[in-house]
Amino acid sequence: MRARMSMNALRRSRTEWGPRLTPSHLRSPSSPQINRIPTQHPKLNILLVFASPKGTPALRLQKEKKLIQMNFLGDRKPMFDIDPLEAATVNTFQDKIFKRHYDLIHFSCHGVKGKPVLENALGQRVDVPIAPFAEELVVHKPQCLFLNWPESIILAKLCQPHIPYIVCIQEALTRVKAIRAFESGFYEAIAAGKPFEDAYEEGSRNVTIINAQCPFRLLTPQPVAPARPPPRTHGVLGVTAGNEEDIGGWTSSNTAGDEGEQGVDTSTLIAERPRTIAVTGTLNAGDDRRLRRCVEDSLEPLLGRDTHWLVGSWGQVDEAVADYLAQNGEAVTIVGYTAQDLSPSMFQLAEACRLPFLNAGAVRLPPLAQQASNPREALFLTRADLVVFFWANQSQGVKSLIDWYISNDKDVLVCTI
Repeated sequence: MRARMSMNALRRSRTEWGPRLTPSHLRSPSSPQINRIPTQHPKLNILLVFASPKGTPALRLQKEKKLIQMNFLGDRKPMFDIDPLEAATVNTFQDKIFKRHYDLIHFSCHGVKGKPVLENALGQRVDVPIAPFAEELVVHKPQCLFLNWPESIILAKLCQPHIPYIVCIQEALTRVKAIRAFESGFYEAIAAGKPFEDAYEEGSRNVTIINAQCPFRLLTPQPVAPARPPPRTHGVLGVTAGNEEDIGGWTSSNTAGDEGEQGVDTSTLIAERPRTIAVTGTLNAGDDRRLRRCVEDSLEPLLGRDTHWLVGSWGQVDEAVADYLAQNGEAVTIVGYTAQDLSPSMFQLAEACRLPFLNAGAVRLPPLAQQASNPREALFLTRADLVVFFWANQSQGVKSLIDWYISNDKDVLVCTI
């Protein structure tokens, strides 16, 4: 099956794209005013898992559940789906995650040497083994885990390379008052639409107000972009911490090592090549085989032309495109909004294919880019000669973004999935 590709107009002022990309392939979707591209699903699905088996100290879980749920009342309610699971057993938890995907999974239970304590069918305690339980969580791929039991950091570190945000407890003993203060601030921020890292900061501030030490830590993946000897050198340039260097009209500053920026070399920039193409698209594109065929048909004419590819870091389209280009020996750099903006699947691909990662938020861009909704779109606007979108003809965010690039005189190729 051939992909249907569309575009407003092909402006060849910068680069000749080759004989197969003719104006007959191209059109532009009409679109309303540009708004921010959505970075999350329209509704955030939250699973609250509670367990307090017989013979263990009472945890006052009903109070905790109400404290969390009260943040999502009123006008905020349609944007969130809160699903409580009380007296949780391993089986009832598996039942939940097999039937539905959750963006945030919250656990509140006892813990023994880092193991969560759930229940069996009779309400008796079950100390859940850490390794298989961590594997279960990784397979489900939530955006965020909230692990409220003592020493939950042991399990969290097993999940850390694969799950974007994990809130966990390091100590064996914690103050209930501090936990409740953190949860209140954290979920109030989530209900207000703030990102997970901002919600963590809000929860920490709440604990400070009551003169207590925050019991929670935030873990994020730590992908390190190794040096890659590609079939054709694409010249990844690094800038050491604290230094700045002007490259191709940009100034790069390494912020790796600053508080809140963990493990990603944010100073990575791409050296000049004859042509740079940026690719991104719909987060959820549907059928994988159909998407794969669309990617192959659309990008095959552009392969092998000494091109550097900038590919988004999250979602079905970005992952399919990066995989296809890497398999064909193309020079690819994965580009995220922030140092932590990398999906688990993309992280595994980057490790396997030795693809470099670029934190767009660490790059200082010209004034033209200040109007962009986020650093990555600004980088694509100022750096790429062509921006390619794979669009399922549904996402209004992608549609608006396409119009924004066109209004800024950027060559855009829209491939309809």
